[in-house]
Amino acid sequence: MNDDSALCRAHTAAHANETWRTPAGVLAHPYLVPAGPYEQLWDWDSVFLGAATLPWGSRRYLEGSMSNFFAATNLSDGTVTGCLTRTLPTICSSDPTTQHDALAHAKPILIQGAWLAASAPGGDPVSFERFAPAMEALLSFWDRPPRRDPASGLRVWHDQLESGADNCVLSRCPSARSSCWSASQALTLASPDVMSLLVREHTAAALFADAWADAAADGAATATATATTKAATATATATATRHRATAVRHRAAAEELRRTLNARLWRADLGFHAARNTSNASRGGGWIEAKTYAIATPLWAGAVNASQAAAIATALSAPDMLSSVGLRSTSADDARYSNADAIVPYSNWRGPMWVNVNALACYGLADYGYTRLALDIATRVVGALAADLRSGGTWHEAYSTAANGGGGAPLAAAGFLSWDTLSAELVSNLRDGVNPLKLAPRRSASRSPVERVV
Repeated sequence: MNDDSALCRAHTAAHANETWRTPAGVLAHPYLVPAGPYEQLWDWDSVFLGAATLPWGSRRYLEGSMSNFFAATNLSDGTVTGCLTRTLPTICSSDPTTQHDALAHAKPILIQGAWLAASAPGGDPVSFERFAPAMEALLSFWDRPPRRDPASGLRVWHDQLESGADNCVLSRCPSARSSCWSASQALTLASPDVMSLLVREHTAAALFADAWADAAADGAATATATATTKAATATATATATRHRATAVRHRAAAEELRRTLNARLWRADLGFHAARNTSNASRGGGWIEAKTYAIATPLWAGAVNASQAAAIATALSAPDMLSSVGLRSTSADDARYSNADAIVPYSNWRGPMWVNVNALACYGLADYGYTRLALDIATRVVGALAADLRSGGTWHEAYSTAANGGGGAPLAAAGFLSWDTLSAELVSNLRDGVNPLKLAPRRSASRSPVERVV
């Protein structure tokens, strides 16, 4: 482990417990917060943070975070906000003047977060079986209009803010916080990130169903071996059969999402998946060709073939995307590219380096054999975070990718931990072929295939 990685690992080890919270108010389970100015339980923050800090005891807090979201899910329509607080109404804004500002819906990342907790050492997938109705409700939410565009089958964000990339250039106007907003813009943004997240959600749902089926089958075998009533054996057997069928259904759903992603969003001429505005996509238009971090998400979801992976890797390694401190959130060639130190009303996703999406890009690249490129990106990211620790003793939410000497300057939210903790083992994981975000039946080391050079 080099000096930069060792410093990031030591900082994570020393401060990981500062993100842990005990049950309080409407949050009945232990949970995670990003630290810095944030005391809320956020959807993707808790997944990345929880997975990154498993070696330092976060498993029960990751499990509890997902349990809190499942408990808050409306079982009738699958609605749940993208952040939760111990009191109601939920206030998600970083703007202290905001009285109520809950995100429209949680990102489709909760089931995979639950699987990462349940399949880690000390976890048990059966502990989540009681939340099976919530998981089904959450997935059904994305399978019907207005979240599913009837013409294309693409899934859409309510607005750019809901995606987590608050003001990313994929949206002409980010959200209702902006004076440019009109109601017609809601529920029209189809981008590769939401499709990729849903591929992983259905994959995780299938893994849970497999585990529950295995547990029920074991129960049936035990009932038979101990001469328990025939009714008990029959019930357990029927439960196992039902869960097996559920696993098959979710794997088929994941495959259909892959097909739709590649049929509707892949642009061979660009070398990556573009986004679309579904309000006019049915007429053959609606293309949003802006180049952002989102082009890496299909790699992370394992949703592309080898030639697509090669094109995406080339696009990510181009100078407009790869800065001295890692991948830019928006291409430097975009007219809207900016490294403004902004957090209110939006965190800036128009240029700065964000650790979470760099990490998922690195793991996605490595899974397709581009380990050298992944290590190059990871080393730059970890270097920026280590430099922040050396200069100020803390981390920030994002980092400038300016090429004029400002690269690496910390931006917003001093004291931030959250997904910055992914830096602790990013380089060593890539070198060892380990992907802590991989969805697999057990938490085991995942070796990368033979490396391809970009």
